Amino acid sequence: MTRSLRTAALAALLCACAAAPPSPVGPPLGPAADDASTRRPGDYTVNPTGRLTFSFGQRWLDGAFAPTDEPTAFGVEFSQVREEAPLGYELGFAFGDDRQRGVALSGGGTGNLDLLQSEVYAGVRASTSRGTLRPYVGAGATWLNNDTRVTSGGLEARESDGDLGGYAHAGLLLERMGVHLSLDYRMTFWADYEVDGARFDSDYAQVTLGVGVSF
Repeated sequence: MTRSLRTAALAALLCACAAAPPSPVGPPLGPAADDASTRRPGDYTVNPTGRLTFSFGQRWLDGAFAPTDEPTAFGVEFSQVREEAPLGYELGFAFGDDRQRGVALSGGGTGNLDLLQSEVYAGVRASTSRGTLRPYVGAGATWLNNDTRVTSGGLEARESDGDLGGYAHAGLLLERMGVHLSLDYRMTFWADYEVDGARFDSDYAQVTLGVGVSF
């Protein structure tokens, strides 16, 4: 009788094991190894999505601003393009500065001319998400302000005016180990500069080199 009970208990245990679902094999389910949310500081195995870029270059304006129509360009920009959606956004500040000394003035004599362009902008950005070389394009709206100043013989005349316009740019970004370099071509549209009732085209074309960090 005792042997029969042991045999029955063993048979029941084997049936229970056969009916139990198989245990999973391999690592538990969770975020993918290349999920950006799992990346630790200093881990560059995951493609970064955010970039902070500082730029320097040359700007060309309409001839109405001559001789201050080739200002030096500076800028700082933040952009983000996620790997799963190659369309993101960008926003930034940009400046153009040109100073000419001893310029012959139309009213006679000589003077100093200064031009400062300041700009804040925001728009959309599209970029490839993989690879060391990444082409990109961007476009959006910009507020462009022009500040001009003429000084001569202790006298100063100053005018400032801003206008809402659009911009577009394209470039190539080289990225490695959380640092990137970029070459960028940019143009603005529809922005004017008004002085004493007269309106001038204040749009520009620009080429800059950039350096920044990716995260």
